[in-house]
Amino acid sequence: MVFKRAKIFILIFIAIFVFYFTSDFALLNIEKTAFIVSLGIDKVEDEYSVTAQIAVPETSIGQSSNDESVITASGKTLYSAVTKIGEMTGWYPKLSFCNLIILGESMLSENVFNVIDFFIRSYKVEDSAILCACYGLAKEVLLSHSPLDNISGLSLAKIFVRDYNGASRILTTSIKEFSIGYYSRSESAFMPKVKTVETDIDSKSGAQSASTLSEPSSGSANESEGKKAPVIYDATTSLYFYKGEVKGELTNDESLCYSLTIRNAKDSYISVNSINDDGIRGNFLFGIEKVQNNKYLTFNGNEPTLNINLNVWLSIIDTNFAEDIDSVSNLGEMTDKMLYDCKVHITNTITEVFNKTKSAGCDLFKIKNEAYKRHTKEYEKHKLTLLENCKLNLNVNCINNV
Repeated sequence: MVFKRAKIFILIFIAIFVFYFTSDFALLNIEKTAFIVSLGIDKVEDEYSVTAQIAVPETSIGQSSNDESVITASGKTLYSAVTKIGEMTGWYPKLSFCNLIILGESMLSENVFNVIDFFIRSYKVEDSAILCACYGLAKEVLLSHSPLDNISGLSLAKIFVRDYNGASRILTTSIKEFSIGYYSRSESAFMPKVKTVETDIDSKSGAQSASTLSEPSSGSANESEGKKAPVIYDATTSLYFYKGEVKGELTNDESLCYSLTIRNAKDSYISVNSINDDGIRGNFLFGIEKVQNNKYLTFNGNEPTLNINLNVWLSIIDTNFAEDIDSVSNLGEMTDKMLYDCKVHITNTITEVFNKTKSAGCDLFKIKNEAYKRHTKEYEKHKLTLLENCKLNLNVNCINNV
C-alpha cells in the first residue's frame, strides 16, 4: 500500500514537471508578450484613439527607439482599441504593468469617466496607475523624446512619483483617488496637466552641461533637420473637475498652495516678493520644510463655514540679488517681514482657489464630504446650496524653520 502511494506521488510529480516545462499551463510566450507601460487616450470623431507605449521583451543587447515602442489603434470603446493592438501585431497586450494614463485635450470636452470607469471595472490595470491630462494629443506626448529615459512614459512618470507624497507644485492623482473624488458627495477631483518643453540636452549622451529650456517652437534646429527636439515635461498646472467634466485650471502657485491644505510638505519651494533687513526688495525663494494642516466645517445657523488652519515652516533658500555676509550666514533665517509677506501670499492664493472653484460649482475642498460625515442633519437640509453659501475662514501661520 505504501509502495503504491509513493508511486502515485512520483507520477504526479513527473506530470507536473512535464506540464510546467512544456508550457501546458497556457503560460504566455514571453517573446509574443507586449507589456504596456503607458496609455495615451485621444478622441477622434466618435472613436477612441488609444496609443500604447510598450516594452517588448527582447534578447538583443540594444534598445529599440521610442518611435518603435508606440502603437496606436482606434475603437468604439477603450478596450476594443487595446485588443486591436494585439490583432495588428500578434502580441499579447498586458496592462498589468501600465502605471501612467494620459488623456489628450480632445478627451477633456466630455465626461472623462466615459473611459476611466473601464479601469475601475477591470482588473487589467492597477488602480494606483497615475492619471494626467495633456495639451494637444496624448499620442504626441508618448512619441516625444526625452533625455531622461529611453521610454517617454517612464520619464514622465518619474516626476509624478517623486512628488507624490509632498506638497509640491504637482497635484498627482491616481485612478483610485480620482474615482473616490468622482463618486463622493463632492463629486469633484483634480489631475495634473502636462506640457512638453523643448531642451537642448543631448538625449543620446545624457550630457546636461550648458543646457537651456524653451517653449516649443516651429523653427527649432532639430525640426529643420527632420528630427524632433528632445523634451522634458512640465506638470505644474492642474485641472479641476466636477462630475467628470473640466471646470477650470489652477496655475503653478495655485496648485502649490492648494496642495498645502491636503498634504504634508516635503522638498517644496515658494517664490515671494519681499524685503530684507537692509531694506532691499527682491524676489526670495523660500523652502517649505514642514506643513501642518487642519480643516473642519462649522454651521452658524444656515451658514456653513470651512475653517482651515495652516502652519508652514519656512527658510530662505535663495534671492535674486547679492546680500551681505550677515544675511548669507544666518542659515536661512527669515525676518518678520518675510514671514508676513509669505502669509499674505499663501492666504490670497488659497482664497483665490476657493472662490474660483466654488463659482465653477466644483467642491475641490470636499465641503460636502465633510458635512455628510460630521453634520448629517445639516447636510440633508442644505446639500443643494451648501457649496454656494459656504464661506472660508483661513488662518495661515508662517514659522521660521531655523
